Amino acid sequence: MDFTRTDGGPAATPIQALLLDDSAFDRARIRRMAQFADLPVVIDEAPTLTSLAEKLDTNTYDLVLIDYRLSEGDGLAALDILQADSRHRATAKIMISGNDRIDIAVTALKRGCDDYISKRDISRAQLEQVFRQVMARAARGFPTAAELETAVEGALLRALQTDVVRSSLARALRLAADTPAASDELRHWLQRFEDSGAFEFRQTAPHTQRSDHTAVD
Repeated sequence: MDFTRTDGGPAATPIQALLLDDSAFDRARIRRMAQFADLPVVIDEAPTLTSLAEKLDTNTYDLVLIDYRLSEGDGLAALDILQADSRHRATAKIMISGNDRIDIAVTALKRGCDDYISKRDISRAQLEQVFRQVMARAARGFPTAAELETAVEGALLRALQTDVVRSSLARALRLAADTPAASDELRHWLQRFEDSGAFEFRQTAPHTQRSDHTAVD
C-alpha cells in the first residue's frame, strides 16, 4: 500500500486500522485522538474477539490496536487470531493495556505484538508516532531481524518505565539486597536508587555487546 504524498498530487491512501476494545468510551477516546493526528487514518471498531474475526474475514488492515483486557478473552487471544490469519500475520499489532504488568508486555511481544502502550498514558502524539511507524514499515517492506530486535527491546524499555513496574522492580531489588548472597555493590546501588529516585533504563545500540540496561545517575 502506498502511503506517500506528493506536492500537488492526490491525498495519501489512508491507513486502515482496526481497534479492538470492549469499552465504547475508550474506543471513542482513541478515535478522537486519531482524528487529530496529522495523518490519514480510517479506524474500524471491534468490541469482541468474535467481531474481530468477522472484520478480518471481510477487510484487510494495516494496523490493529488491541486492548488487553476484554469482557471475554484477552488481547493475547486476539494476537493468536491475527497470527492464524495469513492476510494479517504481518499486520502491525499494538497492544494497549491499562495493566502495567511487565509479564503481559513480554508475552505480547513474544506472541507477535509490535509495541505495547499503556492505556493510562496514551496520547495523540503517541498514536501519531505509531501511525508513522506503520507508514514507514509499509514503505520499506518487511523489517530485518536487527530492526525487529531493536523494536522489541524499545517496547520492553517503554513498558519498564511505567510507575507500577518501577515500583515492583524496586521491591524485588530490596528483597535481593536483603539476601545473604547480595553483594555490597548491589546494596550500595539500591541505596542510591532509593535516595535519589533516579532510575534510567537505557537501550543498547543494535549489534553491540550487550550490557546491563539499568543505570543510576
